[in-house]
Amino acid sequence: MPLIMLTRLAITIAAIILVYRLSAGDRDEQAGRPRRDRWSSDVLSNLVLLSIVLYLGLMMYPMPWVKVHHHDIFHYYMGAKYSPEVGYTVLYESTVVAESENLGRDPRYSVRRMDNYRPIRSSQVLRRADEYRARFTPERWEEFKRDVAVFRERLGGEGRWTIVLGDNGYNATPVWNMIARPITNAISVQWPPGTFLLACFDIALLILAFVSIGRTFDRRTAWLAVVFLGTLVTMADGTIRGAFLRLDWLVMLVLATCALKRNRYKTAGALVAYAGMVRIFPMVFLFGLGAKAAWDFLTTRRLNRRHVEFFLVFALVAAALFTLSISVSGSFEDWETFWAKIRFHDTHMSPLRVGFKTLFLAAVSPFMEGWPPSPMGRSARAEEVQGLLWSLQALVLIGAFFAVRRVEDYETIPFGWVLVYFLAAPTHYYQVVLLPLSLLFIPKLVQRVRVHGLALLFGISVVGYLLMIRLNLNRVSPVEAWRRFDYAASVSFSGMLLLVALYVLGLSFYTSFIRPAPPSSAGAIAPGSGSTRSDPPTARG
Repeated sequence: MPLIMLTRLAITIAAIILVYRLSAGDRDEQAGRPRRDRWSSDVLSNLVLLSIVLYLGLMMYPMPWVKVHHHDIFHYYMGAKYSPEVGYTVLYESTVVAESENLGRDPRYSVRRMDNYRPIRSSQVLRRADEYRARFTPERWEEFKRDVAVFRERLGGEGRWTIVLGDNGYNATPVWNMIARPITNAISVQWPPGTFLLACFDIALLILAFVSIGRTFDRRTAWLAVVFLGTLVTMADGTIRGAFLRLDWLVMLVLATCALKRNRYKTAGALVAYAGMVRIFPMVFLFGLGAKAAWDFLTTRRLNRRHVEFFLVFALVAAALFTLSISVSGSFEDWETFWAKIRFHDTHMSPLRVGFKTLFLAAVSPFMEGWPPSPMGRSARAEEVQGLLWSLQALVLIGAFFAVRRVEDYETIPFGWVLVYFLAAPTHYYQVVLLPLSLLFIPKLVQRVRVHGLALLFGISVVGYLLMIRLNLNRVSPVEAWRRFDYAASVSFSGMLLLVALYVLGLSFYTSFIRPAPPSSAGAIAPGSGSTRSDPPTARG
């Protein structure tokens, strides 16, 4: 069994044990008793260091820099840099033509079409080579060919290259295009450190997120969040670790959570607007605060000024980004193409999609082996049960509306993960959105119900690593391991996350109807204040 697998499993189990020790210490401190141990800070510091090493991939490679995921960077670098030429539909076909010129022959493989996700042979693509080449100026075409050659070389053999060109493609919004395009034009992958520098953007953003958590709550909360991200099983395959600006939306959600905790509602609205406009699905994180605002209005007949500020700034920033993206591209065509692609993508249930939709289809469809070949919407059985799925999702929305009425405003953003789980079925690595959810638990470990919830989040990774070991997936690459997980893994992971979603809903109902939660003692901030309490030296890393 590789050292890396054992290390991940051991760190995650150690984190669960430490969480319970820290919680017991918090309750002792609250009761005026001396803390039970003095070693928790040292253990936490070591776990943080190991988690950072795991995340950066330093144990996997002999070179002293982070892992760079060229497969993902190819899509988001080339998709942004050449978006005026290839749009959302012909990146792969243009790549085939470019490689045929680089090689001086037909590369003889298939690529995935983006309009129907079916394969098309390179020979068919080359019959329309002039059409794809005409999208570029001569100078841009030569640069495109050189960039294709760089990625082909760095990805190694033809097997890995054809996997890249068989992917479901590039799905960033025109707003993300607008932001990333100047960066991709300024940083060339033909420059050897170029891809490494692209991968550093997400690392810098994550550092910003953890610093913000520490300043808003306390250092211990930030360190536990680092350990959680470093051990999260859905990040183990590295798909969006070492990628280019794939976590900007996630960091904005974390920063928005911190901004709400610090009573900076306008800042939080702007941050959620950015997250929503670059990835769309983060818009669901508006639900919790919107439900609270509706409850306030129904009970007091008055609008909460801070809630109004949040949603007003959100609307203004979202509208500004949308308008600016149209102005930069020169037409509305990019948005039309994006929506057509994303609607089709949403109906295509691949083996790596995780969420309630995955679990529901497994429960109602008698699939005996593998994943159903037909996407949702084309399967007759899927169409039959679509109404039932929508009914269950509507019930969840109604329940969530009642559940959030007395949670703290900053907790409404972590709570939004519940809606992501029930309403969408994103690819497994998008479950990195569990990071904001961890902030529902970590700052309040003095409450037993919170410490059990955090242990449940860590426990998902423990079960995931044990499954990988059980299925003997340690002998293949992480990407291939996830592919072998296939249908059974998607369903299993979706089932584990259902437990988390029900736990969060139960916690919120308990807070709102049975025992309203007192203000958090960890990182409490007085209205209008930007300061946090200092940490007891024996309690906080």
